[in-house]
Amino acid sequence: ADDHRAQRTLEDAPPSTNGKRAREASGLCSSSLRPKPRHIHVTPWERQQKLRSLLRAKECVRVMEAHNGLTGLVVENARVITDGQDCQFDAVWCSSLTTSLAKGKPDTEVVDVSARVAVLNDVLEACSKPVIYDGDTGGEPENFWFTVRTLERHGVSAVIIEDKVGLKRNSLFGTEADQLQASIP
Repeated sequence: ADDHRAQRTLEDAPPSTNGKRAREASGLCSSSLRPKPRHIHVTPWERQQKLRSLLRAKECVRVMEAHNGLTGLVVENARVITDGQDCQFDAVWCSSLTTSLAKGKPDTEVVDVSARVAVLNDVLEACSKPVIYDGDTGGEPENFWFTVRTLERHGVSAVIIEDKVGLKRNSLFGTEADQLQASIP
């Protein structure tokens, strides 16, 4: 009851003392970025099915990288109208490059899976779109199975791994970086 009275008092306050009214009057309000808080609940299965459907139905699937909750919100809400058509991103890419750089580390698989999963959770909480995870080289084959199971539980729709042998080198190093291709049977 006290909370209700306090709320009614705030609403009845003159605009100069009511923070919400002052923000609305100035035209700048952080809540306008996301008018109503909402709970995004999408099951891992729903994300996987959505990605499968997109891959079957579209010639080009638009994917944007997200490396924290804020960039997840950007991917979730970004839209552009082109020739009267509403275009938006179809899925999210969780990159090892940006996760590593955000931690001040090289993109050579130095950041472990548990640290990347923590970042992934922030993205999944902010975004309902399918998530594609950059799995680098996949690590040790005996351990990759556990990584995939962990990612499935968290809601990742697909994992991309590179067919490289040895220490991963980011492709931004160019052709000078010595990288051996793995043989794929």
